[in-house]
Amino acid sequence: MSDTTNALDGDDVPYHLMPVAAILGTYSVAATLHALHQIYQTFRSSPTTTTTTLKSTPFLKQIASILGTTILYGLVCARVNNSLATLTIFDPYEILSLAPGTADLSAIKAAYRNMAMLTHTDKPGGSDELFQRVNMAYRALTEEGSKENWEMYGHPDGKQTQSIAFALPGWLLHPTGNVALVLVVLYLAMFAGLAYYVIQYTKQTTEKERKNLDDQTVAEGDFQYLAEHLRPDSTPLHVLFYLATTPESLRLTHQQLVLSDEMRASRVEFLKPKNQTKKVEKEAPTDEFGMDDGGWADDDDDDDDPHVQAEKKAAEEKATLAKQVAEAAGKNNVIERCVLEHREARRNLCMILGRLNAQTLNTHTELAAKGPKNQIDLTYFRATLEFRQRTGLLLEAALRVAASTKSYRLYKTLVETAAMFKIGATSATSKKTVRWFQQAMTKTYGGEEGVPKIQLGKREISTPGEEEICAGDAVELEVEVDRVHAERFTKHKMEMAVRQGVNPRVALGPGMYREGWWILVRAKRIGGEDDGDVSEEEEEKEQPNSILDSRNEATKKLFKAEQEENRLLTAWPFMVQNVTQKTGKVKVRFMVPNKPGKYKFYIDIKSQEFLGCDESFTIEKEVLDKADVERKDKEEDGDNGEIGEEGEVSKKTN
Repeated sequence: MSDTTNALDGDDVPYHLMPVAAILGTYSVAATLHALHQIYQTFRSSPTTTTTTLKSTPFLKQIASILGTTILYGLVCARVNNSLATLTIFDPYEILSLAPGTADLSAIKAAYRNMAMLTHTDKPGGSDELFQRVNMAYRALTEEGSKENWEMYGHPDGKQTQSIAFALPGWLLHPTGNVALVLVVLYLAMFAGLAYYVIQYTKQTTEKERKNLDDQTVAEGDFQYLAEHLRPDSTPLHVLFYLATTPESLRLTHQQLVLSDEMRASRVEFLKPKNQTKKVEKEAPTDEFGMDDGGWADDDDDDDDPHVQAEKKAAEEKATLAKQVAEAAGKNNVIERCVLEHREARRNLCMILGRLNAQTLNTHTELAAKGPKNQIDLTYFRATLEFRQRTGLLLEAALRVAASTKSYRLYKTLVETAAMFKIGATSATSKKTVRWFQQAMTKTYGGEEGVPKIQLGKREISTPGEEEICAGDAVELEVEVDRVHAERFTKHKMEMAVRQGVNPRVALGPGMYREGWWILVRAKRIGGEDDGDVSEEEEEKEQPNSILDSRNEATKKLFKAEQEENRLLTAWPFMVQNVTQKTGKVKVRFMVPNKPGKYKFYIDIKSQEFLGCDESFTIEKEVLDKADVERKDKEEDGDNGEIGEEGEVSKKTN
């Protein structure tokens, strides 16, 4: 039962608009999904900046394109639907299976009842669409208004036109003829484009993840560089110089400088016509009669020219940097020349000096005045944060280098350097710097009780499960620690949480606090010759296939020449992760020397977070020869420890 002709055979149907509708609809759906993905990614990474992202110009342009494309799609679909509707012939006689021209009302009613029963949704083969058409056919033959509409417009409801249509039309889902061929090719092209986009997106995501992984690791070349240059007598400024000039640091800084040069060049090109005009006016000054005055005021103009002033300021900064570098490098002409001629090294050293002088820079009056006016280059702060993160990773690598050399002096210097760099101080030991830090802590935490400090209680070295210590034993150092500043730190953290509207339990929860300490242990044999040097065979046994074997012979000799009391037995980290914890026990495992005798053990507890709160003490112990002591075999327990919430030692890998 069909009431239409082949609609697609009409000459007035705009077939060319069907592929256009397909393209518009596909773009609208894809762009909408992309916009939703952007919103999701932005909210997941930083919920506070979601509103700013939604108000950005690119995002607003994307939303505008989606709206425009969707409206255009609806107009195109309506145009095609209206064209197809003009070719559709609504014949009520055919729908009701009546002979054309039948005017007998009883026959029309009988035919209507019969067809209504056949097309009802409760009957097999019936549908709502067919049932509605039967009703329209009945109205077209029995109602006066519907009959007039059918005779005039071909439909009982009058002229059938659409102004806009968003529903997916059947001619896109089930095309026929040449249109079907065009749409199939178009759909295949869209699928290929979508597949290409997915591949590129996956590739970019993988590359980004790889870059993030690289940013969180230290390159092999940087390890070699640090191993070759770090020495037992290196100062914190020497260490920071080497961290700033590692191959990977210079490479990354070079990329940033290239990008900066490109941005600067584009800006200069944009301002070039204006600058050229100013230059012409300056080179040809004239008096009020239009005559050249001979350039008498050139010197004064140069003094007022902002470009000249900028050059003078840059020269002064360069001279100051040269002086600081010379002092940091011990007036080493090679280092000084390298820095002054190497852009990347200069930039990294500026970052280092800026961090060490952070207190002065952050409180500078000019910076305070520019901040409210939004005249500060935020890209600089972003670059400094990246540089600080990279330097922190390099400091960890340098600590591994120092651990391989067993140099107490180098390890001590590196921990102090970490504290200097984190706090922003030019020294970790000078009385002036320590006094400034303690004053800042007193002001921040409301009293001298807020100055970071630890008090040590009972301290003992013993072999677990044994009454004596024998040469080569894995012994345990146990120290009771009292964090004097715990109460003030907890109170301040709770006050900050209340001001920021954060639940204090969340602010004091796990992962919200981190306080790092190092325990450095060394020993010296009393009343015997200094025979603490490690043989080459033992060193190779301790560090098999190590990247640190690349140290040159001169550097190796410096470490081998270290005195016995400057050779580390262990460098043990412990981390306080509960700001409220006041007391606890720290247990440190290490191997005692292999030669029997009486030893003095030197223990230093150093902070990588604070200044002026380090503690040192000594313990004297007699180390016996294993051959002279009878023991039962016991398994060695290799757990390391950190302070837990209840003062117990939890497992931790050293």
